[in-house]
Amino acid sequence: MNNYPFYGRRYDLEVLMPPNSEGEQEVIRVASDEFEPEALRVTFDVQTVWYEWIWYADIVVYNADRAFVEKMITTATTLTSSQTAKVPIEQGMVVKLSAGYQSPGKYGVIWEGPVFQALFERENVTDNKLTLHCALGLDGLYRSLVTATYGDSTVPTNQKDVLLKIAGSAFSTSFSANIKPQPLSRGKVVFGNRAKYFSQIAQDNNMQWFLDAHGLNLARIDDGDVSLKDPVKYVPFNPDSETPPDAIPGIIGVPRQTQYGVDVRLLLDPDVKASRPACQVNLDLTSIVQMKKQVGEYLNILDHGGNYAVYSARYIGDTRGAPWYTDVSGVTTVNGKLAMAALLAASLNSVQ
Repeated sequence: MNNYPFYGRRYDLEVLMPPNSEGEQEVIRVASDEFEPEALRVTFDVQTVWYEWIWYADIVVYNADRAFVEKMITTATTLTSSQTAKVPIEQGMVVKLSAGYQSPGKYGVIWEGPVFQALFERENVTDNKLTLHCALGLDGLYRSLVTATYGDSTVPTNQKDVLLKIAGSAFSTSFSANIKPQPLSRGKVVFGNRAKYFSQIAQDNNMQWFLDAHGLNLARIDDGDVSLKDPVKYVPFNPDSETPPDAIPGIIGVPRQTQYGVDVRLLLDPDVKASRPACQVNLDLTSIVQMKKQVGEYLNILDHGGNYAVYSARYIGDTRGAPWYTDVSGVTTVNGKLAMAALLAASLNSVQ
């Protein structure tokens, strides 16, 4: 079979410890190595959703040495206590996980964010299990408050200016070009956590906001400044047939129709992600499980070309087991535009 990039699993887990007083930072690394069959077992479950403002990852390391475990537990406990923390959590222990395959172009970062909690337990009597429970977006939003006044009758400001000033001290930013440009009628006083104001402005513009490893995003998934071009085509793996030269044999099982598009399982691919600009995939839908219709409920169409914008990507892996997948939830696109985009935006905003 030609054009088969999914061979030879590869992964790399880096834990960046809090910097010391001299600014030095220790990096602990667990990685795959074809010459090291004794490599530690690592499992992960990474959940990234376009419209959710906290992303989660559970990364488990089995049978790590005692010094490593104690360092993880002690550091995480110190940093998650607001009373005893010596270093802010956003400058503390950070996990970077890369996964994929040894073939070129199918390996990359699937998670980068702070550790929220470290858990230790013994499994099956013989195995030690260290779980790094990570949450991206929580600490920068709730551990620092904002108190300020923006704009007045002589110096008008607009929503984007307010967003930049609220977020600028804590996050890098990526905002839609379609945020309302009209100046505010009067000055804006803000007090409390930033999330409240992000949600207010997002809803007023029929948009969503979320945090990723690069900072704060606020946009619609189908914004005019979001490119939905050139999707990668995925087809089911079939050893008895030749794969088309423009396709990748990455579909596992059968895609299922959903209210807004499809759910599909792919072999782990770090290029498929919930991101801005929106990522788009093209699926061979010769076989699909259709969703049962309900009376009074509108069911979204399926794109005849098989194009779907990714709004949720979940990465599941076990370095010594079968799972090595990307579970994708996609929204139907028609000629590069999302079907039912207005309804989707309204529904997703209600989650915040």
